[in-house]
Amino acid sequence: METNNVDIVSSVISFLSSSSQDDTSDGWVFIKEKRGVLISYKPQAGCVHTLRGITQIKVTPERIIQYCSGLDNWNTSLDPCFKEGKLVERIDPNNDVTISLYTTGVPLVADREFLIHESRGKFGENYYIASYSVERDDHPAPYYPNAVRGKLLRGGFWVEPMTTPDSTPLSRVTWVSAVDPQGDIPLVITNSVCGDEPLVLANLREILEKQS
Repeated sequence: METNNVDIVSSVISFLSSSSQDDTSDGWVFIKEKRGVLISYKPQAGCVHTLRGITQIKVTPERIIQYCSGLDNWNTSLDPCFKEGKLVERIDPNNDVTISLYTTGVPLVADREFLIHESRGKFGENYYIASYSVERDDHPAPYYPNAVRGKLLRGGFWVEPMTTPDSTPLSRVTWVSAVDPQGDIPLVITNSVCGDEPLVLANLREILEKQS
């Protein structure tokens, strides 16, 4: 990877790690627990809230990273807002660039597309998928007709290995997303509509535990 990309990935990894604590430190505000996911947000004046979900899944961290990497398994069963996507470039085995299209969930508001750099790896004993928006001359906006190019400021998964009392593999999973949808969606509507997006973790848990 280019030096600036390495620096950005390192910054996102640090953010994921610091966001994995289940508390209200560092500005996090607890919203609710729903379907076994602890949902919080971090308010930012004049910006879309950063969202966080935390849950436990009875599979190994490696299985979670494998399943969530790229777009092969990304569909409406996992994320109801997802519509379609594709691989743009495989930079190396741990780094991809993808483009994907999402519905906003707001009537008469255009879909949003995201051109994302995704980096996967291990940090100490923990695992991560670190993602953020990029720009490329070969994929100018909009790539999808009538879509608006949004920005993922930083986001991804932080996965910590655990075990149950009977030694069953268990993972503590934190999902974080800070998105700027761009365009003309009022912030109050965006923050309201996106509030349940961390439930991607509940969907992930149901899919993986059913498979295991």
